[in-house]
Amino acid sequence: MRRATTVCLLVIALGVAARGTAQTAQGDQGKPATQGQAASTTGASSQDTRPATTTFFGDTGLWFVPTADLLPDGKWSISGYRAGFNDQQGYTNISHYAVTFGAGIKDRAEIFGSFRVITRIDRDIRPLFTADPDVGGLVNEYPFVTSQWSGNKLGDLFLGAKINLSSQWRQQPAAFAIRGMVKVPTGNRDAGVSTGKPDLYIDGIVSGEAGQAVELSGFGGVAIRGRPDTPTTVSVSRGFRWGFGAGFPSRSPIRLTAELEGERTFSSSITTTPALMALDGSVSPLVSNIRNPTLATVGLTWQHKSGFFLGAGFNYVFTGDAIDQRPFSADDLVGRLRDYADFQFRIGYHPGVRVYVAPPPLP
Repeated sequence: MRRATTVCLLVIALGVAARGTAQTAQGDQGKPATQGQAASTTGASSQDTRPATTTFFGDTGLWFVPTADLLPDGKWSISGYRAGFNDQQGYTNISHYAVTFGAGIKDRAEIFGSFRVITRIDRDIRPLFTADPDVGGLVNEYPFVTSQWSGNKLGDLFLGAKINLSSQWRQQPAAFAIRGMVKVPTGNRDAGVSTGKPDLYIDGIVSGEAGQAVELSGFGGVAIRGRPDTPTTVSVSRGFRWGFGAGFPSRSPIRLTAELEGERTFSSSITTTPALMALDGSVSPLVSNIRNPTLATVGLTWQHKSGFFLGAGFNYVFTGDAIDQRPFSADDLVGRLRDYADFQFRIGYHPGVRVYVAPPPLP
């Protein structure tokens, strides 16, 4: 009897011990799985974006060339630009000091804007207008320049939206987006820094990152410019805009961007009725030719991991054989740079764009 009682007590003790061991094992299995999942989630949150910057118009992009990627949902960007461009008509230099902004919506859209708080135009040819339709006439986008120097004037406001249709962070081959912009003519028409009419721009954009080393982007679209009709009628031309560029190393704090962009205008010339008179008494030709310039830009940008960035660049505009009609030698490099090159500068903040992150492994 005593032996049987002892055996029963041993069996009960072993059962209790086995049950406790099983419960401990289950608890240990649950705890590491939760910790591992948290660790994976933490790692993903710190690696789900890569560096990106704004464009001159305020949307996500390289420098002037946009990309199809967007600001993440609820994120925002801001930047300031000094941008300069040249036109062969009148050997005219146009420079803008702009403030931009952007905001991401649901990882599918981006709203943005660029306000040219200062626009300055310098026309170098003398007299200001000549009978030569190639160099003595009107600038297509700024036809009302009638003085040597416009001074610092308020420029135009650009507002836009970009809709993303595919993206690499969704494991699609490339990013594709549609961008629409409108120009609000806030600039001073009397000083020549605006046409006084709204413009519309519609672009398609394809971009992607290759090997986590270089970002490539290209765009094409139409520019539908409003045509001034009072008191002077000017048939400014509309056109097809295009551009492509690269930024590399795409995930480095210091990145080099190289871009080429231009426009194929639908008309080879613009007309004005009646002719414009400049402040020096010269009269514009009734027909001014357009040379479809191509702009090459190279820039270097440093960006902190927080998203703050600084950049400086240089551009040069190719306008065919207009340089041969300069009053000095075509071999004068300084003269060429003065009339066809300009510098760029930017400062701003962009939190980056999303990238694909593999889900955490199962416990």
